[in-house]
Amino acid sequence: MRAGGRVLTALLAAAALGVVAPGVAQADEECHVIDGRGAGYETGPGTTVATIRGAGLLTGTTTGEFTAVPNADGSLHLTGTVAFTVNRATLAVDVAGTLVVTSANNDIEFDVASTGFTGTGKLAGVSAGTSDLRLAGVGVLGGAFTETVTGTICVDLAP
Repeated sequence: MRAGGRVLTALLAAAALGVVAPGVAQADEECHVIDGRGAGYETGPGTTVATIRGAGLLTGTTTGEFTAVPNADGSLHLTGTVAFTVNRATLAVDVAGTLVVTSANNDIEFDVASTGFTGTGKLAGVSAGTSDLRLAGVGVLGGAFTETVTGTICVDLAP
C-alpha cells in the first residue's frame, strides 16, 4: 500500500472511531416553552390552588403558599412557592413579585417570577440556571383568579 493510501486508511479509521466512540457525552437537557393558562382560588390567607391547562410539561394543578409584605406604594411584595403537580412529576417553583389591589371591590393584579426550582419524577433534572417562569393574572382578593404561566423549563428528561 502506498503512503497516501495508508494516510487515507488512517483518516477513515479515525473518523469511524469518532462516530462509534465520541469523546464526551452531552446531557440530554431539553428546553420547553411554557405558555399556559390557569384558573384558581385562594384557599386561605396566603394559600391558593389552581388548574393549569395548555402548559405542556406543566399542565396539571398547582398549590401556592405566599408571604406578603406591604410596599411603600401600597402594593404587596410576594414571596413563596408554587408547587406544580403534573404527569409523573412535581415542580416546586420559588417565586417573588407583586400583588396590587386595583379597586375598592378588592380586584387584584399579580405578577411573580421564578427565583428557584426543585423537581421530582421526570422533572428531577430541572435546570435552575436556564429555566424561568412567570405567573401573572387578575382576580378578587380572597377569591377566584385567572393567570398565565409563561417561560421556559429546561430539564434532563433522560432516565
